[in-house]
Amino acid sequence: MRFWSYRSWCIPLLLAAGHCALASDRDLIGYTALAARAGSLQADGAGIPVAQVEAFAPGTSDYAPNTALTSFAGKTFTFRSGASAISSHASQVAGLYYGSIASPAPDVPVVSLFSAESFITGLLRSGRANRAPGGVGASVVNNSWIADLSDDAANFDVLHRLDDLINRDDVLVFNAVSNTASDPFPKLLAASYNGVSVGTLTGTRGPLLYDGAVARIKPDLVVNTGITSNSSALAAGAGALLRSEAKVRGLPASELATKAMLMAGAQRDVNWHRGRLSGADNVTAPLDFQQGAGQLRVDHSFDILTAGKQSAGTSIAPAGGWDYARTARGTSDASYYLHVDQTQPNWAAFLTWNRSIAGVQPDGHYSTAATLADFDLSLYLSRRSGRRLVAQSDSPGDNVESLTLTGLAPGDYQLVLTSDIRSYYGLAWYEDTSLSTGLAAPLFINSGAMDGMNGSFISAVPEPSSVWLTLASTAVMLLGRRRTRSCVEQGRRRANDRVA
Repeated sequence: MRFWSYRSWCIPLLLAAGHCALASDRDLIGYTALAARAGSLQADGAGIPVAQVEAFAPGTSDYAPNTALTSFAGKTFTFRSGASAISSHASQVAGLYYGSIASPAPDVPVVSLFSAESFITGLLRSGRANRAPGGVGASVVNNSWIADLSDDAANFDVLHRLDDLINRDDVLVFNAVSNTASDPFPKLLAASYNGVSVGTLTGTRGPLLYDGAVARIKPDLVVNTGITSNSSALAAGAGALLRSEAKVRGLPASELATKAMLMAGAQRDVNWHRGRLSGADNVTAPLDFQQGAGQLRVDHSFDILTAGKQSAGTSIAPAGGWDYARTARGTSDASYYLHVDQTQPNWAAFLTWNRSIAGVQPDGHYSTAATLADFDLSLYLSRRSGRRLVAQSDSPGDNVESLTLTGLAPGDYQLVLTSDIRSYYGLAWYEDTSLSTGLAAPLFINSGAMDGMNGSFISAVPEPSSVWLTLASTAVMLLGRRRTRSCVEQGRRRANDRVA
């Protein structure tokens, strides 16, 4: 294990284990089926700059893929962290992320390469109180590595700066979790609020009580490669594909809207379950503890994208669609109207939003104080006598809400989102016709189960035993209050950290 030092940093990073990238891997996410549709794809990643962040290969300072490979022909690479020899792990990830043979975004033209260390210290500028994060120069970023700093304040500083970068620059960031379910959930960078945490069916899972007062469910999505490095790379490639297809069609799909599309389009199999397998936490648990929103299906997400942006206050197509908007001044909610002609066996809506970081202040210092709006998402059946609540999602800690319904009956409905403060959001919905009947998992939300559920799945994340990082202490001041959920947690330091 290599130690790298810079201004009191001493960073060993754990690479997710790897296997050879196979063209068939993208079959898992529905890309092959999508590409086979005549005239469906117009960009395939073209026009979208991406960034790849890699830990040093063990015993080296190597973080770059083999840019001479045929699958990377015609692409422009910028080594943002200095010269590097070839890392086989980086080459593997790159092939699935933007390579011409195995990626869902084979026509990505420009790639910025970073080492994990320089991404944290040089780009995010962690620990530098008077400096905001720099510009990453990419629309999509992938992090197929995991790490923990030994100091919680330092972890928080990195996470808040990453969330600021995402929100400020409209960047879609994918972060891998650990490969083994029994491992503690990694603090960097998968614990980010605004990023997309990607796992596998056997990888690390939440709930996660870190950098927040209430537990959150992670990962956000899974790709069943069995290797989280590959899963995150494929998901990032899918994100680049959607952003390129939005760009070529002139669709204003932000990173928030794209994240919502990826989650709404995910396939939720018979093992998918909101929250715990037992107990009535379905209203407060918008995701499955193991699968998050489900298994990534870029073909479904593409259908959501091309259904078009559909605005609040209008009638929306129940088969699919999305919106990116900001809640209006003077009101706390937004309504979307849908008419259902026939029973929908599997219908879902996902809402996501970013936590906001204070950033550069009038006196010139950079503040990592965080504020998170408190949204909920509800579906009402419209009747002459008034509307009736059908389903609701109201998580106390996540920045995602979802409705995942089986057997949605014909009728006129209102899809309503409510927030305590004005905030931007991404919303996407989808009718999954690939499954002919409703899923076996109890997806219907019992609105009567709401009372007393706040914090019902809180659990602490133990210190990691296999990987850690250390950083000179950095004070992170956070503001908090109950309803406007600021993401505040008083970190506890351990006297002794272990390295495997």
